[in-house]
Formats: sequence, C-alpha cells, structure tokens
Amino acid sequence: MDEFERALMEALHREAAPEGFAERVVARAGPVKAGGRIWWKKRAFQWSLAAGLAATLLAGGLIEHRREQQIRGERAREELMLALRITGVKLHAVQERLAEMDREGGKQ
Repeated sequence: MDEFERALMEALHREAAPEGFAERVVARAGPVKAGGRIWWKKRAFQWSLAAGLAATLLAGGLIEHRREQQIRGERAREELMLALRITGVKLHAVQERLAEMDREGGKQ
C-alpha cells in the first residue's frame, strides 16, 4: 500500500456514533404522527377525491350535452324559418296565379 491509500484508509475508517446521537436526530426530526400515514395517502381522502373528480366530469358532460342540444335546437329553428319563408313565397305565387286566372275568367 502506498502513502495515499494508507491516508485514505485512516480517513475512512469506521467510528462509533457519539453517545445519544440517535436520540438527538429523532428529536430534531419532530414527532411521528400516529398511524404514520400521510394525509393524501388515506383512503377517505382518496375516495373523496375520486368522487369529486367523478362529479366534475359528470357536470362537464351534462353542460356539453345541453350546449349541443341548444345548438341543434337553434339549427332546427333556422331550418323551420327558411321552410316557412319558402312556403310563403310559393303560396304567394299560387295566389297570384289564381288571381290572374280570375281576371282572365272575368274577361270572357
């Protein structure tokens, strides 16, 4: 072994921890909670989170469904108004034709 390796071995040799070291570390770390589970790992929190997420998704789906129904209703209304305008134009043309036929019939 050369000088460097011997110095390294001396620097890295094991030493026993000072008396009371473990107790001081535990005291500094703070008290351990009963049960030892973190709040976000508890079943009640997980279930309530899942229920909240499901409710949010359901509400979003219902809102989207209602919006689609409103769009379809507006489109149907526009188509109905167009159909009524076309029908009005056709009826007016028929009335004009009938009036013309009456005038021609009255001349004879």
